[in-house]
Amino acid sequence: MAQRQQELVVLVTGAAGRISYSLLPLLLSGRVFGQHVNIKLRLFDIPESADRLEGVRMEIMDSYFEYLSDVVASTNPEIVFNGVQVVILLGGFPRLPGMERRDLIMKNAENIIAQARLLNTFGSSKTKVLVVANPANTNCLVAIKHAPKIPSHNFSCLTRLDEQRLKAICSQALQRRINQLPHSIHNVFILGNHSTTQVAHITNGYALMEDNSKLFLSETLEDEKDPLKNEYKHILHTVQNRGAEIIKKMQVSSALSAAEAIGQHLRDWIGDNINNTESVFSMGILSNGNPYGVPDDLVFSFPVVRMKSTTNDEENDMIVIDSSLTINESVRRLITKTVEELLDEKNQISHL
Repeated sequence: MAQRQQELVVLVTGAAGRISYSLLPLLLSGRVFGQHVNIKLRLFDIPESADRLEGVRMEIMDSYFEYLSDVVASTNPEIVFNGVQVVILLGGFPRLPGMERRDLIMKNAENIIAQARLLNTFGSSKTKVLVVANPANTNCLVAIKHAPKIPSHNFSCLTRLDEQRLKAICSQALQRRINQLPHSIHNVFILGNHSTTQVAHITNGYALMEDNSKLFLSETLEDEKDPLKNEYKHILHTVQNRGAEIIKKMQVSSALSAAEAIGQHLRDWIGDNINNTESVFSMGILSNGNPYGVPDDLVFSFPVVRMKSTTNDEENDMIVIDSSLTINESVRRLITKTVEELLDEKNQISHL
């Protein structure tokens, strides 16, 4: 094992599951946390998954990953939660075919509460927590409330998967429109809940073409003057329902694409994003003091940027909401709808 500048203790819950199986090689590749970091990996799952969890640990060891310092797998939380620096909460009851997200709320809230209390005991004020288990936004809010030792700005939930889906959908729509595949899509974001009320924001977006020219999506796919040229409703419906469509086809939820999105989220939030071309990205964070009129005390997906700050002569990274999005009336109505859903979910868990 090469000597590197830093070691990072990374905990994955639900580590015997499908997302974890796709995620763990990515975390240990050097692409997420950087090639200057060795990973001390901690894997946790429920006792019923103990044999599979041990099998995952064995495969991790057999792969002899360059950036792996050590790996511990256990169904005993006291063994793997102690001293964690980065936590990825995958563990939760899965969304099954025909199941609505609201059915998951109470089922998963108690599980998240238990894990948050463990983090409050064994974590620190510098521990970073990414919530993936659905309903991710409300689960993240639950975790914030039950781990007060960890600052609220150290919690986030995954909406990067939705952003990546949105980019793919816009790229395909442009290809149909202009008969040319863009090199990449930029400045499109997800606002609100990771659900069928999520808001796909493309008004500030553009496609970078192979000749380095920019094609603005608002002029090509969002033509308000000509409904026949306005593909926004189709784009919105597709991204809102993509997860359900995958479940319908595979009978299980997304794993490979979710793992890739988790890697990008962590890289841009706390990892090695030096070569990242996307300076602004979608992330679910606490809404307090936001510039878009969203009520406080919700976990809401915003476009965010990672910035440097200095406190007590110590340099730290911080996440700041990008306030530059153009919000037209139709988007404002969609934001109102996703806010209402989040308030309803919050009300359902308010007694916990």
